[in-house]
Amino acid sequence: MSDEYIAGLIGTALGAAIGTATSYITSYWAPLRLERRREKREEERLWGPRKRLIREMLDNAAPGKGRSFKTLKLVTGTNDDELSRLLVELGARGFTRESGEVAWDYAENRPLGKYT
Repeated sequence: MSDEYIAGLIGTALGAAIGTATSYITSYWAPLRLERRREKREEERLWGPRKRLIREMLDNAAPGKGRSFKTLKLVTGTNDDELSRLLVELGARGFTRESGEVAWDYAENRPLGKYT
C-alpha cells in the first residue's frame, strides 16, 4: 500500500469520527442542555419567589414551633400539593402540633426521634 492510500484512509476515518462527534453534540447534547436550562429558568420564574418567601417564613419561625401549613398556604398562594413539594425541596418536614394543627419546620430543627 502506498503512503497516499494510507493517508487517505486515516483522513477518512478521522473525518468520520469528527463528523459523528459534531453530529452528536449538535443534534442531541446541545438541545438537551438547552431544554434543561429552560426548565430551570421556568422553575425559578414560577416557584423561586415562593421558595424564597417560604424560606424566610421558616427562618423566622419560633424555635420548635415551625409554621402552620395553613399560614404558609395563605401567604404563598399555593395549593396543598404545590406547597408540600416546595417545602420538601427546601428540606422541611411536616409535623402535627399538640393542638392537632399541621405545621412545618426545617428537618434539622425537628429530628424524627426528638418529638415522638
